[in-house]
Amino acid sequence: MSIFFKEKLKDELIKWQNSGIVDKNTAQNIAKFYDMNLNAKGSNLALNLIAYSFLALSLIVLIGANWEEIPRFIRVVMLVGLTLSVHIAGFTKLENYSTSTALFFLGNLCFASSIILIAQIYSIGEYMSDGVLWMAIGSLALSLALLNPILMTQTLIFAGVWFVVETFLGNFQPFFIVFLLCGVYALCKKSSLVLLAWTLAWFYLFGVGYFLTLPEPIFSSYTANEIIYYTFFSLLVIYGASLVVGKFSKDYASFMVKFTLFFGSIFLMIATAVNAESLDDIYTKSSYVYLVVLAVLTVGAIIYKKFAFLLFMAVFAIFITLDLGGIYFKVTTSFLLFGLGFFMSKNGLVYGRSWEFRFGVFTLFMLALIRYIDLVGDYIGASLLFLVFAVVILFLSKKIEERKNV
Repeated sequence: MSIFFKEKLKDELIKWQNSGIVDKNTAQNIAKFYDMNLNAKGSNLALNLIAYSFLALSLIVLIGANWEEIPRFIRVVMLVGLTLSVHIAGFTKLENYSTSTALFFLGNLCFASSIILIAQIYSIGEYMSDGVLWMAIGSLALSLALLNPILMTQTLIFAGVWFVVETFLGNFQPFFIVFLLCGVYALCKKSSLVLLAWTLAWFYLFGVGYFLTLPEPIFSSYTANEIIYYTFFSLLVIYGASLVVGKFSKDYASFMVKFTLFFGSIFLMIATAVNAESLDDIYTKSSYVYLVVLAVLTVGAIIYKKFAFLLFMAVFAIFITLDLGGIYFKVTTSFLLFGLGFFMSKNGLVYGRSWEFRFGVFTLFMLALIRYIDLVGDYIGASLLFLVFAVVILFLSKKIEERKNV
């Protein structure tokens, strides 16, 4: 059962129990079957996080108003005392997940602010990137101790900021992978789609950063076309990983597929709209890595009988091997985007996933719009283009009618 449905079912079970529709034992048995805890107390976590974040801002502004007038030692004591007090308060509320999480979230913000302000007090902010790293390490220790996905998400945000700053300064940091592996460990222990989203995003950033820094230290010098290329490759890897993850968690696998389809469509829209030159040297920069990864993904696609995925990878492999650019780049990405849009629309109908059907149709319309802009003045080409899309939409409409009549 989806995580979102579990939360809704949990709320309903509490209502049924309180109104006498089901007795306590029945409600507990249902909850146990779906791995839920009806005894966990807590209010709206999102609102608590927002409220405590505003509280942190309030305290910082209040202290900052008279900051220069307070002696250095007193300032340090105030910062350390505030950080410790908030964390101690979090430990006293461990039985209430929502409140304790919000307090620890606030405590990590106080810890981060203390590092910045103490560095300012003693003029040790020459390399502030180190301060951000210590924020991430301190937050990581607490996240692992409590195995709290919200706190681990906060940790990944701190670590991600450090990684991005360091990379743009020309210091690619492989140590970032430690934070990502800790995020994966937390995901294995506690279910959280929010943490999964951030982990996937940072894994993509780390992978792109790694491949783009092979020949040069700073990846900001690379073109948008190259970043699109690496992005597409990363999304293929995430989709392939979802096939294995699905054996352990259908929620995670489903989210990874959605993540791949959404960002794959967006980046293909961008790719097919730009005037790409030849992507020279990309294949040679890391050819062995790509060949090995594509080989593994190909074997996985055959084992799991994902033939559409196999076709996408075949087109991608041909694309990078032949180093296609210019008009070939547009043609290739247009066919890939068309295939992805049709695939999502058809799957949305077959499996009753409305979000996939709608996004598939949206993808097809965006491709039609992009190609129409290129074909302005070529009336025959534009006419044929719209004819193809009309046939596709009519085919989908017919499928919808068939499903209604079943």
